[in-house]
Amino acid sequence: NPANDARDMAKMLTDLGFDARNVTDRDASKLKRDLERFVEDAEGADVALIYYSGHGIEAGGENYLVPVDADVSSLKDADQELVPISAVMDEL
Repeated sequence: NPANDARDMAKMLTDLGFDARNVTDRDASKLKRDLERFVEDAEGADVALIYYSGHGIEAGGENYLVPVDADVSSLKDADQELVPISAVMDEL
């Protein structure tokens, strides 16, 4: 149900007057690009909200979003396979 949850959240936020975007089933490169655009769009905003409905993982003190194409059998390439949320937070 993550896609349904994300769609419902985007509708609710839009109904409340937010500029909301709903993206689903993103591979790592598309998810990173979407998050870069989010940071750009959020510049100067009073409020910026990311709602992520899907799988995540915490490893070594870092929280990661798990794209649909990620191979999580090993964390040795975590920065390439997964999307660290701290990079987005640092930019915001």
